[in-house]
Amino acid sequence: MTNNPYKILGVNRNASFEEIKKAYRQQIKRYHPDLGGDEEKTKLINNAWAILSDEKKKTNFDNSYATTNDATGTNQKQNWSSSWWHEMWNKNRSNQEAYRSNQSRSNNRSSQEANYTDSNINRGTFREICICGCMGYPLTHLPEYSIDYEKYKSCPSRFLRKKLGYYYDNSGKKVIWEPSWYRRVKRETRKTNQQQKKRRDKEKRAYERKQKDILKSKEEEYRIKNRLVPLSPAEARRRNIKFYKGRKCKYGHDSLRDLKGNCLACRKLEYSRQKQKTNKK
Repeated sequence: MTNNPYKILGVNRNASFEEIKKAYRQQIKRYHPDLGGDEEKTKLINNAWAILSDEKKKTNFDNSYATTNDATGTNQKQNWSSSWWHEMWNKNRSNQEAYRSNQSRSNNRSSQEANYTDSNINRGTFREICICGCMGYPLTHLPEYSIDYEKYKSCPSRFLRKKLGYYYDNSGKKVIWEPSWYRRVKRETRKTNQQQKKRRDKEKRAYERKQKDILKSKEEEYRIKNRLVPLSPAEARRRNIKFYKGRKCKYGHDSLRDLKGNCLACRKLEYSRQKQKTNKK
């Protein structure tokens, strides 16, 4: 078995730290003894991670690897062309196999999806058709690295949740779920509906005010035509009249008022009182 940490983790020499970390987590999940893996393979994976995660150890290994490559450079140059073609052939073959597996998964997913509707769904349906470990849960409700993300892309349970708009939790309770794009569209439509409602209310109030003004102008034209008393001081000023018909005064007189709002009946009584005082004198 090789001691090259790059080959153990399955990454290139120019891979970034995030790529190395991702490859390490995938390998340790695959070969961990608690999950039925190989203990020796797990030790090699941990040693490779210890080398590649430390910058000094990684540079030391790269330098030593470069010197050994220089020593065996002639043999590598002779076998370079054949090894390159062999590597490309293996790569194309693996890509074809992955494409076929994805096609079979998608066909299987669509056939499984078509068999389920609201009438035959229960709390165990999502668990039966799940292939990644999500059990129908969205990613936001799952702990990190708790499922197989490659299988999650084509999981029938995931697409059934998207199709129906709900899933079942561990207690068997039905949880309504909406995609993020649907929530965003719903929020935007709610906002536009509120704006449209405000605009309609504003237009309605303006229309009602306009109708009231039209009705008042018609009533005023009717009073002018029939020479009736104006009902407001503004109307009296427009008609060049010095009095109008207002509400009752505080003494209960239902008489006309002048443009200053004084009751004509009260003014007449006050004038008569002053005249009686002057006659007594």
